[in-house]
Amino acid sequence: MTKFAHAPARSTTRFCSWCGPYALAAVAGITYDAAYDTCLQVTGKPVVKGLTVYHLQKGLAARGVQYTRLSMTETRKPAEGWRLGEPMTLTQWYKQRPDKQATYVVNVTGHYVVVRGTRVIDNQQPVWQAFADRKKHKRSLVENVIQIA
Repeated sequence: MTKFAHAPARSTTRFCSWCGPYALAAVAGITYDAAYDTCLQVTGKPVVKGLTVYHLQKGLAARGVQYTRLSMTETRKPAEGWRLGEPMTLTQWYKQRPDKQATYVVNVTGHYVVVRGTRVIDNQQPVWQAFADRKKHKRSLVENVIQIA
């Protein structure tokens, strides 16, 4: 269960933090280093610099986080003007997401952000902040959405 108060601190043992392990840490309520180690286990690689949605799902399952991967056709409302199969920006998705209070891990153009209610967090801005105040990634295209139970 994600808590607003849990903003994983940047690693003290690694040079930088990557968005996939950071998103896992934010929703699982664990440290960045623990999430990174989980990602190493599920990918079987010596380092993690990029994380596929498949491996993120395996990491969530390994940490006991219940989730549902949403297809983009489930999150779009054609009546609002978007056609199925048409790319959607993070701002467009945010305005019409299915559950306004739920926690989501959103994969936008090669990056992961965590959205919960009206707040958002990622490794580049590691504090929960209002979506309206967010400047980065608002116009990035949404590729995948994982809803956290």
